[in-house]
Amino acid sequence: MNKKTSENTNLMVRLKAKLPALAVLAVVAGGAWVMINQSIQQSSSVTVDVKVPKLSAMGLQGENAGGGPGGPPLAHKIYQPGHHADGAFSFALKKGVG
Repeated sequence: MNKKTSENTNLMVRLKAKLPALAVLAVVAGGAWVMINQSIQQSSSVTVDVKVPKLSAMGLQGENAGGGPGGPPLAHKIYQPGHHADGAFSFALKKGVG
């Protein structure tokens, strides 16, 4: 066997040994490509028509719920999650605030 034939044979043996790893890499890369393309196609924007009820039905929170004599604005930090325990809101609804 000449030197060139021996080098080609060695190259083929090394490629055959790495073939399973290369196949797995190709499958993973192809799967990632499919997932990325699907997420790009699904992320289109959607417009939704929402009707908001009148927030200040009793006039306590002021015009457009911006605050007034009956309480702070509805976007006030006092209403942020974690400011009061859930039970505090339940109690206020049952007993009122004063």
